[in-house]
Amino acid sequence: MKNIKLIAALAAAALAASALVGCADKNSSSSAAATTTTTTTASAEVTPPSPDGSPRGKYYFTQAFENDKEVFLSVDLDPMKLCFEFKDDGKGIYTNPGGSTDFTWDKSTISISGGAKNDYTLDGDTLTVTEGSHKLIYVREGSFKDPNGIPEGKYAFVSAHNDGTPITADGITAENTYMVFNSDGTGNAFTVNGNQSFNWSKGHITYADKTDSTYVLRGNTLTVFEITSTVIMEKVADKDA
Repeated sequence: MKNIKLIAALAAAALAASALVGCADKNSSSSAAATTTTTTTASAEVTPPSPDGSPRGKYYFTQAFENDKEVFLSVDLDPMKLCFEFKDDGKGIYTNPGGSTDFTWDKSTISISGGAKNDYTLDGDTLTVTEGSHKLIYVREGSFKDPNGIPEGKYAFVSAHNDGTPITADGITAENTYMVFNSDGTGNAFTVNGNQSFNWSKGHITYADKTDSTYVLRGNTLTVFEITSTVIMEKVADKDA
């Protein structure tokens, strides 16, 4: 039986696309992707909200939008390593995978030391930072939800698109195109042309032939990324698995 990665048949039929090997947004230096799964807190003690409604404490990255369209970037990033920490004196610390940088802030702007000055808005626990055409969404510690939860179970095909343009192909259904994630970090991707085993870890899928995909789990919706295509899947209830 011919080995084929999930949706490779669909991608080939519609786009002559390559196998699933990951995805990155070429227009932004920020990383990570949005999701809402298991609630976590970054530390044992969470700084209480500011009484005057200004930002206070730590805000962790969750989503990125470009011209109001959500964009998904590399999910290699640990979201706990990308955050703003606001101090009461108008200063703060911006943390990213490369280290930490000081910043100053007022009621509407954030000025990163040696970097850009960006506008921001605060709506409850949600901080929105504007960088040109990008809007970056951060959530306050205590309300932050950890990206890339554990996708155990069966996820069936819903749709696929290439940068928003739908991809369609005859014969691809939720019944014959799906992924099964086992609790031990193994799994199988099934298509009309066969199946292929894979190993998975937080945010990553590695197939038997060593090619990689990345994923984001948002509730029961699993989004799998390849270079030219994005595949959307939904978790199947246990009784239907």
